[in-house]
Amino acid sequence: MARHAIPFMVMAALCVVSAPAFAAGQVAAQQQQGQTREAFVGNVTGQVLTIIHNPGALLSTKKSQLENTFLQVVDLQWIAKYVMGKPWDAASEQQRKTYVALYGKYLSGTYLAGLDEKSEHNLQDIKVTGMEDAFDDAFLVHTQMVMAQGDNVAVDYMVRETGGQRKVIDITLEGVSLLRSHRSELGGLAASKGVDGVIAALQAKMETHVASAN
Repeated sequence: MARHAIPFMVMAALCVVSAPAFAAGQVAAQQQQGQTREAFVGNVTGQVLTIIHNPGALLSTKKSQLENTFLQVVDLQWIAKYVMGKPWDAASEQQRKTYVALYGKYLSGTYLAGLDEKSEHNLQDIKVTGMEDAFDDAFLVHTQMVMAQGDNVAVDYMVRETGGQRKVIDITLEGVSLLRSHRSELGGLAASKGVDGVIAALQAKMETHVASAN
């Protein structure tokens, strides 16, 4: 499988661990405190695969649905703060707001980069292979992206449970943690060039992404 398609597979698996934004009628039920983790994770697998394999939907529509789901599923504020590190404390409210918005676009853009007509047909199924307690109020979800060519991809998610809701706080692909890699990249930049340096870098990344997509 092409490496550029892997980020999309991560996005697809990530959407399995929370109710999609477009399935508004089921969101409340899936966030009830009494629901088991297994039911929570399993209820939406078919919905995600339906989006990906819907032959009547435009690719832009699928991307929009998955992007909305992605930003709803992750605890963006918490992840952005962790990635920034200590410079977050010294940042102004406006700097934080600008940074979090850009970081959200950077995350979703990165994980949708591999979605195209070819790669979506390569993904056959999403299997949840296990769940286990991690720490305090968090648990780990193990998934397998089942590919048509048999070259499956293992993706793990750390999910935190707070106030009856579940949010993803880390994604691990082939042993590489999103939190660790982004903290090294953006946290290091924040330490050397400040919050404005990170904002400028993210703006440049987004401009490059938009240019390459056109």
